[in-house]
Amino acid sequence: MIDSRSLPRVLGLVAPVAALAALTTAAPAAAPQGPPASVRVDAVREEVVTNRRPVTGSLRAARRGEVAAREKGLVRELLADEGHRVAAGDVLARLDATQLELDLVVLRADRPPAEATVRERTANLESARNDLESLRKLVERKAANPKELVDAESAVAAGEARLAASEAGLAVIDARIAKLEQRIADMTIVAPFDGTVVARMTEVGSWLAEGASVVELLSTEDLEVWLEVPQDLYGAVIANPGPIEVRLGAGREGFALTDYRAIPDVAERGRTFRLMGDAETTLPISAGMSVTAMVPTAEEQEMLTIHRDAILYNQVGAFVYSVVPGGEGQPASAAPTPIEVLFQTPTRAVVRSGTLRPGAQIVVEGNERLYPMAPILPQPIGGAPAGGTPPQEQPGDAPAEEGSAQR
Repeated sequence: MIDSRSLPRVLGLVAPVAALAALTTAAPAAAPQGPPASVRVDAVREEVVTNRRPVTGSLRAARRGEVAAREKGLVRELLADEGHRVAAGDVLARLDATQLELDLVVLRADRPPAEATVRERTANLESARNDLESLRKLVERKAANPKELVDAESAVAAGEARLAASEAGLAVIDARIAKLEQRIADMTIVAPFDGTVVARMTEVGSWLAEGASVVELLSTEDLEVWLEVPQDLYGAVIANPGPIEVRLGAGREGFALTDYRAIPDVAERGRTFRLMGDAETTLPISAGMSVTAMVPTAEEQEMLTIHRDAILYNQVGAFVYSVVPGGEGQPASAAPTPIEVLFQTPTRAVVRSGTLRPGAQIVVEGNERLYPMAPILPQPIGGAPAGGTPPQEQPGDAPAEEGSAQR
């Protein structure tokens, strides 16, 4: 039992012990001292940057809609179910086309007699033309009555009209056949684009009216980012068309939104406009996910920037390894330094820190294998590493890969 007089001393020991436990949990476990690790370092800079403000939004399918039936009919087959992934042209459902197929049989049976009529009238017209040619020669020799010539000409004109009428009738039959064939083809309902079935709106045996929906389909490969941006940032977004960092919800994973456009329509209620663009990333994303983004503002100010490859994360949050110079015969060491990441660019990250100062060296390569106060041999990011091997390409020379800040 603790004496009440000794209680203040006991409580005085609790705070240091708790703080030590939190520090131990937040930082990786220290490993035994070994040879110094060769690492690449880069300097903390103070740069004038365009400030950014966080906004929220969501991911949407680029194409989403209800696939409807062009024809009315009884559902004979339903091949799509919720969650099924389909490709453009895949069969979703089939309607009963028996009646249309019978009508097509009747029309096809009407075609041979119509063709025979055309052949017959073609032959009659040819005969009438031959008679007319003979009568013209006789009239020239004054061996025939001119009235017979007029009658022959009238017979040719009548034959041409009858032939045109029969040919038109045959064309009508062909058009009706083509229309019925198309209607029969429309009884098979196919997917108009690649996507996933999210809702089924009918069942086998149900009667579908013309234009009734069969399934709801959304594209799963083509997703778009839709952001709600305050109206006072409209000018800044238009004037700064650079990449916008997008993160999935409140997580660390994200990607750069490069191809985007502002919709010039401010909502009266929220006084926000929409910013949308294609979500080009290899991260596992889905329509409906929430996102946050850092959009530019009109103000510029001096801020600390670091190479984005220097950022690491633990249970507490983001941190970097800063270089602590060595002493007499002692190598430099790596000290974990907490930071607050405000926003990122393709190569740099704007951060807030109570410890880092401009010019301080931080580890950008080889930091994954370090532990607190590990001995290191720092080399500039553009210099030759220990051992004399050729210099490597600088990570800052090209846009960072997606998710490079979530190390």
